Amino acid sequence: MPALSRTSDIGEGTCPTKLPSSIVEHGDYITTFVSGASTVFVNNQAQAIVGTKGTQDSNCEAHAGDHPTGDNISTALTGSATVFVENQPIHRIGDTGEAAGGDIYTSLTGSPDVFNDDVAGGGGEADDGLADLPPEFSTANTAVVREVMGRYAPLDDPPSIGMTPRAYGRDTKAPPVTAGTGPEVSTTPATTPVQGDCGGSETPNYSLALSTNYTLGSFSQSTLWKHNIQAQAGFSVSQIVCNLKALATEIVEPINTQYPGVRINSGFRTFTKGTSQHEKGQACDLQWQGLAPRDYLPRAEWIIANLPFDQLIFEHGNTIWLHVSFNRNAAKQRKQVLTMINGSYQPGLKCYY
Repeated sequence: MPALSRTSDIGEGTCPTKLPSSIVEHGDYITTFVSGASTVFVNNQAQAIVGTKGTQDSNCEAHAGDHPTGDNISTALTGSATVFVENQPIHRIGDTGEAAGGDIYTSLTGSPDVFNDDVAGGGGEADDGLADLPPEFSTANTAVVREVMGRYAPLDDPPSIGMTPRAYGRDTKAPPVTAGTGPEVSTTPATTPVQGDCGGSETPNYSLALSTNYTLGSFSQSTLWKHNIQAQAGFSVSQIVCNLKALATEIVEPINTQYPGVRINSGFRTFTKGTSQHEKGQACDLQWQGLAPRDYLPRAEWIIANLPFDQLIFEHGNTIWLHVSFNRNAAKQRKQVLTMINGSYQPGLKCYY
């Protein structure tokens, strides 16, 4: 159920690039909403609606070189099919808009406690929101991962969370929500470590060693939520294997060395709309069995301080888990840190349990 976006919330997008579509950089710029409805407010902020304006940072000019100086205004384009404010659809997490030069952003943050129950642009959740998802996302096939992690686990990164079906129900084992606490986080993009050649077969070999302790199966068929490797999202099987090898080597192996016993709940996932880093073999969700929620904070801090991650999300559901990504195809890793609770994202690192 997407949260409502408001003035001061942000969207994230990808700049035009000269690279092939299969290796575009993810999340090149941020747009911040600066206008909204004049009569409706959410958490003391104006409700964002279709037509809401935002200011875009200048990263796209640096990446693409084809935006006129000062052309940094974005406009919300999509919203709820059923809820309108001042005759315009409300804008929510997962909705999209157009930024400078025709770049498309996705709304990333929103209200922590106000939501809209229909799917963006969809006219309601037909078939409980499952009709447009692959069989792997059925209630039966996601039952274990939702039981262990929570309702948002199957679609847990910003481009996907707005697709979470109503049929997934509510988190019934979540700890009580408290005032959020966590360290101040300041990061800057990191240069991607040099990646070696990574050719291979287009037939998945699930016993293939990706690093000292992890095989291809560790990120697919042996995870808590199992998926088969396939070509998708503009990547061949061998390219996805290369992405997972880089993720294992640069991220998961060092984490397991520092904090042994890490479990990969979800790694590679079957195609939904090709925007999730899970679908490209670039992200995984990590947990330690029996670890108290607050004990995830120092582990997240260690990752922030020591690893060249692309995105780290401190996620709340029936418990805490860490979504971590690495993009071997990008010149720089974003080192973006977010917290997710109730399907809504906020910048920084906070634990509410």
